[in-house]
Amino acid sequence: MTLGRPKKITPRVLQKLEDAFQIGATDEEACNSAKIAPQTLYNYQTATPDFVEQKARWKLNPILKAKKTVVDNLERDPHLAMRYLEKRCPDEFGRNARGFELTLAQERLDMLQSKMLEPAEEDKAEFA
Repeated sequence: MTLGRPKKITPRVLQKLEDAFQIGATDEEACNSAKIAPQTLYNYQTATPDFVEQKARWKLNPILKAKKTVVDNLERDPHLAMRYLEKRCPDEFGRNARGFELTLAQERLDMLQSKMLEPAEEDKAEFA
């Protein structure tokens, strides 16, 4: 009978790591939740390359849930819809795009105001 050191990454530890990663935990937070040292996780990842890919998929879960929540609520919240468009289509809806339009509008307004303040040609001749 071979006795050795018990494995630190048990099915229960793996489940705790999965649960933590599924809610967006960092490696350190997940390790704390599973009560293992970060180095234990990194050693396991080195020995089990497939785990690294699985961990990456688990970490995407909260992002995908958040995206779904945003998309599901676009019709109910026009401000949310606008923010979504600003982020997803910045050239068309981003702050820089709108800022550029506002800058052009301000320049046009300034030009019109300066023309209004200039004396008319006949007034210029009268004062000359």
